[in-house]
Amino acid sequence: MKSERSSINVEEVVSFMSQNATEQKSLSAAAAMRVEKDSLGELQVPADAYYGVQTARAVANFPISGLKPHPAFVRATVQIKKAAAVVNARLGELPQGTADAIVAAADEVLGGRSEISCG
Repeated sequence: MKSERSSINVEEVVSFMSQNATEQKSLSAAAAMRVEKDSLGELQVPADAYYGVQTARAVANFPISGLKPHPAFVRATVQIKKAAAVVNARLGELPQGTADAIVAAADEVLGGRSEISCG
């Protein structure tokens, strides 16, 4: 059976991640926020969000279809990021604490314990 969607683009992945994270979290004053910085300045992002300032800016500035990426694409992307974190930590190119955080986040997503879904 041929899928109706033949490709998924990066903007859809960013939208999916940000939209679902935002839907699950209260953005009220009581919500814990962190300040992220980039070349355009500072922006508040939910403290437990798995995205940063550039993703938040992209979502705000480039609204798209709202379609969600195929779960297999999400799973594959997360598996690649997890593997890259492990390898780069072993090579000494990524601090072990950062690698551990990436692996833990990936395991949450792959295990279905996150608002980001692989299926």
